[in-house]
Amino acid sequence: MTSLPVDDLSAVRARAKRRFRDYDVDLAYPVCLPVYDLRIRIVEHETGKLSTAARFVLMLANVPVADVTEIRRFLGLSEGEVVVAAAELLSAGLVEQQPDQGIRITELGRAVLKEAGRTYRPRNRHPRVPYDPLVRTIPTVNLDELLDREEARREGLFIPATKPRRPRLSQVRLAEVQDYEEQFGKAARKVEILQVADIKDVRLRYRRDVVLVRLLHRQSRSELFVAYRAQQYLERESEAIQRLAGSGFKLVPQDVGPEHGSVAPWERLRPEESRLAQDIGQLDEALGKAEVAVADAESLRSATQDERERTALEEDLRKSKAERDELRAELREKEQRLEELSGGEAHLVRTEGHRPLLFEAARLAKSELTIVSAWVNSRTLDEELCGALIGAISRGVTVRIAWGFGTRGERDRNRVKGDEALAHLMHKIPKAQRCRLIVRRIETHEKFMICDDRFCVWGSFNWLSYRGQRDEGYRRETSSYSERPGDVELWKANAATLFG
Repeated sequence: MTSLPVDDLSAVRARAKRRFRDYDVDLAYPVCLPVYDLRIRIVEHETGKLSTAARFVLMLANVPVADVTEIRRFLGLSEGEVVVAAAELLSAGLVEQQPDQGIRITELGRAVLKEAGRTYRPRNRHPRVPYDPLVRTIPTVNLDELLDREEARREGLFIPATKPRRPRLSQVRLAEVQDYEEQFGKAARKVEILQVADIKDVRLRYRRDVVLVRLLHRQSRSELFVAYRAQQYLERESEAIQRLAGSGFKLVPQDVGPEHGSVAPWERLRPEESRLAQDIGQLDEALGKAEVAVADAESLRSATQDERERTALEEDLRKSKAERDELRAELREKEQRLEELSGGEAHLVRTEGHRPLLFEAARLAKSELTIVSAWVNSRTLDEELCGALIGAISRGVTVRIAWGFGTRGERDRNRVKGDEALAHLMHKIPKAQRCRLIVRRIETHEKFMICDDRFCVWGSFNWLSYRGQRDEGYRRETSSYSERPGDVELWKANAATLFG
């Protein structure tokens, strides 16, 4: 399975907006949903073909010619050949032996004659099939594309807390197994399954091709969760997930949901600079919403076949693009004005600018690099970033990392992911230099970075759990950047409380 591009998320948002007209689309994000990988025992009809001699003997038994001597005379076979053919028919239950040592055809034998000698016999086989515990059915998913929990964790993917239940044998329906085997089965030919006899092995795995959308009712602001796959609405899955939400299950990853706490202002902004900074933050947020509106409008226009509706949607798209372009121009103007007023010492960092800035800090740091991030995962703290941090450490830089925020259930999972990623980083550092990596696992939701006395950056961006790329997990995050000594000292004092 491949990652979902951000355009696909926009298409899903647009479809959800169109289907649920009384709701506002709040979030759309990919999830890993549980699927059991079952190895089952089935009883099926095995097809075969009678030997030529056995087929002719069966035809004579139907006449009936039952005496071995007569059969030899009619077919011109030796006694041994007739005995072998009769044994083949007897073992398949196609004929019965009589007291006088002759043979008589059975009903099954007559059925085989009608099939031109094709035989059917029951046999056991042990195929693998998936089972979806949310909707209690066998889904049309390729087992080879499922992920183990550790694979999902290493990739930084979100697994909602659904508490899946292992299936009972009665829940594995024969018709669904038959359909799945016809589509994905390894058998060389189609076979009729007679019975699902047993569940031999069960493994919990995860599919990553589902997008969850959280909607908010326009009046009550109540939550509604819906599921999509390949931009198609999944009704049964949506109903099951909404029941989980109603029972208090956590369905939104912490680093996708709303941020907590406020971002501290710049230390020494003049009144005009302060107003510009506030305006820039509001404009950037408005621009993000406008870009989503454009993407939604484009998806809706592409989806409709009605000419009148398409014309109306094209007008909506034109207005959305005009609003977006106007916001872009205003934002660019205010950013330029702030840079002029601050002498280039203060500005806002956009989502895509954070990761390059982190690499720049690792390259420029001479004595100390401080990174505070609520969460850590190996998808973000990857080999490239590990290499940059190790490069700084090899130059004598002390790298300090503080992290660890989360609610109880999700915190434990996040900490496992973070511990694994940081242990991997520590393992790659030469033993003599490991003292220069200082890690504190604490309860913090702050996100900031300090590079020596050069600059500091603070805001809503999780430096070690979000790459900031326009992929399936894209979201808009901004931070404040400052080279002013007062701001750097302010955040250094804040860091001192975290590291002791």
